[in-house]
Amino acid sequence: MSKIKQIKSKIIECMKSNEDETRDILKTLLGELQAQATKEGVTDIPDSIVESTVKSFKKNAEECLSVKDDDKTKREIAIYKDMLPTYETVDQIIERLANHTETLKNAKAVGPATGMAKGILNKLDCKVQGKDIYTAVEIIRGE
Repeated sequence: MSKIKQIKSKIIECMKSNEDETRDILKTLLGELQAQATKEGVTDIPDSIVESTVKSFKKNAEECLSVKDDDKTKREIAIYKDMLPTYETVDQIIERLANHTETLKNAKAVGPATGMAKGILNKLDCKVQGKDIYTAVEIIRGE
């Protein structure tokens, strides 16, 4: 099920269970996503756009929280966090690359080694972020 369908389904679920706060947060998010789709002239909103928009909403909520400590904003952040994928940590990446350390150490520089590491991790179907791969490669290479 696409992320946009998951959001719509969760809104209906919240309406049935009287979770007004969560419903309103998700409806605001859905409205932004629909506005983006209209602006770009598309009908299907790709999961990548949903994910980047959720990240943006989460970041904004975190900035609000830094100004005013508020339970509602904390709950909002938790909703966004639950919607985002969980990425492997730097330590987990290092562990996954354990069989390839010599190859990564023998690369000319961190950049090419990071590219090799990304290829290895993609084959292993790992959910990772580029900055974490780079950091893991630096650690593996002792840089």
